[in-house]
Amino acid sequence: MPKTDCYVVTPLKGLLTRVLRSELSGTRVEAAPEDIIRRVGTYNRGVCAG
Repeated sequence: MPKTDCYVVTPLKGLLTRVLRSELSGTRVEAAPEDIIRRVGTYNRGVCAG
């Protein structure tokens, strides 16, 4: 069974907005802390640090 050490869960609407902003700007756009529903593991700027 696959194992995911870390991830962040956000509403789909916010995800689509961030993906488009990231593509247009050429840099990763992270979710705002108030948009995070669940966080598992040590996640830092798109990289699992744990």
